[in-house]
Amino acid sequence: SDTAAGQVGAVFAGVTVDTTLENCQTVVAGGFDTFKATKTAAGIVGYAANGTVIRNCVIRDNGSYGVWFDNGGQGGLRFERNFVSGNFGAGIFFELSDGQDAYVVGNVIADNARMDLCYGGCGVYGHDASNIHIWHNLLYHNGEGVQLGQITDRRALNKQLVTCSHQDVRNNIFYENGTTHRIGIGSKRAQDNFADYNLYVTEGRFADGLSLADWSAKTTNDVHSAYVKSAILGGDVRFQII
Repeated sequence: SDTAAGQVGAVFAGVTVDTTLENCQTVVAGGFDTFKATKTAAGIVGYAANGTVIRNCVIRDNGSYGVWFDNGGQGGLRFERNFVSGNFGAGIFFELSDGQDAYVVGNVIADNARMDLCYGGCGVYGHDASNIHIWHNLLYHNGEGVQLGQITDRRALNKQLVTCSHQDVRNNIFYENGTTHRIGIGSKRAQDNFADYNLYVTEGRFADGLSLADWSAKTTNDVHSAYVKSAILGGDVRFQII
């Protein structure tokens, strides 16, 4: 669907429950040339939309986020086997959750670009959202790989202060993103966050510019993860969904 006029392609809202979007070939918002990038636009928006399944879709070339889940809209969410590419700000964005589980599994997330200093083109970006499980994805050529943090003192639908806790990032391949990932650690509202068993084909730029070894030593994350230079893979590498 071409959504340049309304700036949103598909919406799951109003406490929508157990909705599935599957085998959608394109959700295209016209690209950056058609409308100005805005923080309120996305190819797909889930607002308080629990139990949503988005599977086998192509979500590309939006002038803003590819997918945006907001205000508790993630309870039981499964986002799997999708291709998310060429969006601005973030490929997948989670905001203001009430702590229910969301699963981002088996996706290809690529070439998502920076919108501004806050939204740096992450493959997966989340703030004030918890219980996000990022497994078995390929993230390549994004402005950043994964960034998850707590930045405000808002309250979610359950009336509790938002947190950034109980995240896990594992068994993913990160190929030549900008900063590889930043996950919230070390505060009362950013606890039990975990990254491990990932493969990094990049220069290992973690939070605060740390190498993989220094990141692991400082945070105890990614102690079983590995780093290889892209040259080992034979230079010009291309990926596709099969």
